[in-house]
Amino acid sequence: MSIYTINSETELAGGSVADADELVIYDADAAVTKKVAMDSIRQFVGGGLVTVLASDALTAAEHAGRTTVFGVLTGATLTLPAATGTGDIYKIGVALTVTSNDYIVQVANATDEFLGTLLQTDTDTTDTLASYPCLDGDGFDTITMNGTTKGGLLGDSIVLVDIAAGMWQISGHINGNGTVATPFSAGV
Repeated sequence: MSIYTINSETELAGGSVADADELVIYDADAAVTKKVAMDSIRQFVGGGLVTVLASDALTAAEHAGRTTVFGVLTGATLTLPAATGTGDIYKIGVALTVTSNDYIVQVANATDEFLGTLLQTDTDTTDTLASYPCLDGDGFDTITMNGTTKGGLLGDSIVLVDIAAGMWQISGHINGNGTVATPFSAGV
């Protein structure tokens, strides 16, 4: 068994760890020292925040197990990877209320669809709750949040789980004001 002594390594500044940073581990079965990149660790244990400032295609390595937040006032589109049943979890939040265009979350292809329910609170005066189900066969594959009636307000939160080929389980809570409406459509 090898022993590694830590003595002159550079201190991790501010506690931030980049995806490409590597961690040294000891493989007891093989009796060897190995290295693993932080993006691989995050994929299994989660953690970290990814702020979206422009439209982006989500990937397992960068986004699964982490919270991705919309952080631009002018809207953006997030495209999920194809659903294959990996069990990967994608958490999406709204850090800034969209003021122009829309926040959009969509599937990668015409086969994938959402299954589950989003709850919405009408925040203008009534605080009424609305429920928007996605049932098998509805074909809903796009969430469009407009900053008013369909969500896209500060604090909105959506969780998507890759549960099977072609199927994304969805849950979450969005806010709206005015005459609230479903954010779901079949758009891909």
